[in-house]
Amino acid sequence: MASATLVVNGNNPAQWPLNQVWSDNLGARFTHDGLAATIYSTTTVDTTISGTTTIDYWAQVPGAQWLHTTRTVVVEAAANDNLPLPLSSATGTDATTTTP
Repeated sequence: MASATLVVNGNNPAQWPLNQVWSDNLGARFTHDGLAATIYSTTTVDTTISGTTTIDYWAQVPGAQWLHTTRTVVVEAAANDNLPLPLSSATGTDATTTTP
């Protein structure tokens, strides 16, 4: 009998946008006895807060041991490079107002 494996597909850790519903679209690849299948985690990831969490994948070789692997999911807000700079930062001088 060939050895069985359970390997995470895709990036690990996976980056996920803040406030976007989690969907395990990568899964993990389970192989045994010349067969292969992709399995998906049913773990829920709270994407309303930034942070790191781990999801688990489990597979059982028929009539034998359980295999386990994990994926780290990093939930983070997108960088916002479009914020206007304060005038003093943009020009190096402070803005002033003069009255006529």
